[in-house]
Amino acid sequence: MKICNPWKLFAEWQGRRPRLRRRSPALVASIAAEVLEERRLLTAGNVNLAVSPLGDITLTSTDANNPDVTMTRSGGTVVFTGSSGTQINYAQTQSAQLIVAIPAVRNITLNLGTGEDLFAMSGLSTTGDVTVNGKSSGFANIQIFADVVNTDVVIGGSIVANFGGEATSFYLVALKSNLSVNGSVSLAEAGPGSKATFLYGGTSAGNQRLQINGDVNIVDRGTGTDYFSIKGQTTINGNVSFDNSRNSAADNYVTIGVLHGAAPTIHGSLTLALSHQVSSGGRVILGTDSQTADAGRLIVDGPTVIKCGNASDNIDINEALFKSSVTINTGSSPGPGLNWDLVQINASEFDGPVSIKMLGPSAHLELAGDQRFLTPTEFKQKVTVSSTGPGAVVRLAQVNAQPLLIFGANVLFTGGKPAGKLFIGGLYSANPKLFRLVHFVFANG
Repeated sequence: MKICNPWKLFAEWQGRRPRLRRRSPALVASIAAEVLEERRLLTAGNVNLAVSPLGDITLTSTDANNPDVTMTRSGGTVVFTGSSGTQINYAQTQSAQLIVAIPAVRNITLNLGTGEDLFAMSGLSTTGDVTVNGKSSGFANIQIFADVVNTDVVIGGSIVANFGGEATSFYLVALKSNLSVNGSVSLAEAGPGSKATFLYGGTSAGNQRLQINGDVNIVDRGTGTDYFSIKGQTTINGNVSFDNSRNSAADNYVTIGVLHGAAPTIHGSLTLALSHQVSSGGRVILGTDSQTADAGRLIVDGPTVIKCGNASDNIDINEALFKSSVTINTGSSPGPGLNWDLVQINASEFDGPVSIKMLGPSAHLELAGDQRFLTPTEFKQKVTVSSTGPGAVVRLAQVNAQPLLIFGANVLFTGGKPAGKLFIGGLYSANPKLFRLVHFVFANG
């Protein structure tokens, strides 16, 4: 399988917006413009292929055109296929398709050009690393798929990509078989173009699993919109880190969660450092989107930290289990009006202490308030909420015959001046002696 449209897997984002806040349609328009750029209308490029006696493969784009190359395993050979007019040069031969005897692939190195480069690995394993070297400009579309039935794919080392200043789409997808990475996945990005990363396992209906034994580390120092998605039957045994915190020109979209009943497990920590583009802010979904309740539960074993910039940010946590501490800091926001920060939590369990800090005006926090979710939200340890901007709002519990919000330890809500408002929608469970309000008042409505 090869995806020429780099946004196909992320189509779910388009048209979805926070339940309580409007966003500008400019983002959808900009994505649509990029999608309309078809590869087959672009000028094909040439690629040089080198293969070492030890099974190292190097593919190098030779010009500023637009190479399109797929690598597939066929018995003891690897088939290199150039599409859309791409020519591959190897051992004094130039062809759109080359079949090279490589019983076992060790390392793969992809040297990109400054055009639009598409390199795809289909059902191809390695014993070593996959390395991507980008340029200061261009568009990189890198696809690693387990898309051959009964052919599991193993990357024996790590995946390391330095994309330079290119716009990027990176896919690591267990589509028809299992896909595992024995090492880590590290992506370094920069430049003004959009970025997109998709780490997808299969759904509950299939047995396709994506497993990464090391860390997932994405550092984007660019100024474009950045999309980051982990979904389905995906297990990450290390830490997950996404950092676009230097970006003040564009927003982030992060979703880590359920895909048709299957959800990821992160055995290490989860750290998200979002951009701070003032007009639109960041969007984070952990678990499942509040628009559609789904079976399955995201599990994070290590500490979770979400840090936003001074923008209007929206964080949804639904159907998730956090076994360690959770820290959320939405920073400030432009406010008031519709440009405030929003945190919504439903049907989730927090086994460690929880700290939520919201400094902007009109910040909204909703706990167990969405009627789509009937599983209780439970905080087993201390909960500390600091929402000190003017007009702060906290809403607890939906209307239900049973309490769907459970506090098992100390709870502290601290507001600013004027005092924040606390709305109680339905039943919740808490020890009155451990439930404190500072600069918050109960309100109706």
